[in-house]
Amino acid sequence: MTILDILKQTKWTDIKKAIKYFYPDDKNNYKQIYIELKRKQKQQHFRKDEQIKLIFVRENIIGDSFYAISTNKYSLSFRLWSELVNIPISKTTLQHYSNEDIIAHFIWEITFYGTEKNMMSIANELDEYVKEFKNKQKSSLKKRR
Repeated sequence: MTILDILKQTKWTDIKKAIKYFYPDDKNNYKQIYIELKRKQKQQHFRKDEQIKLIFVRENIIGDSFYAISTNKYSLSFRLWSELVNIPISKTTLQHYSNEDIIAHFIWEITFYGTEKNMMSIANELDEYVKEFKNKQKSSLKKRR
């Protein structure tokens, strides 16, 4: 079961209720994101051992608790949404959370940087900063020799 499989089985009104429940202060309208994700093409995920997992984290240090969604390998940030919707969901997540809750947390997480286009723009910016930093390091090392 993937995010895309669940999207095909859910209604926007149920997802909206879950988002409002878990993120009551969030005023964003995610309906267009839901529709966009639902239109993604089904494809085989290339990392056979990667799975999406949703966990509840009790933060003892500051007394805050939250839900975290990621994969057992990587973050959901800076990845194409067409890839993310095709990653299998862990059996534990499917057993402990409703489909609507999984989708609500997924949408909230992947839109941390805005739309997919905004996120890819930020990713490209970060890549440029890294290249610039590496070039400065190489230049600095050459000067020391």
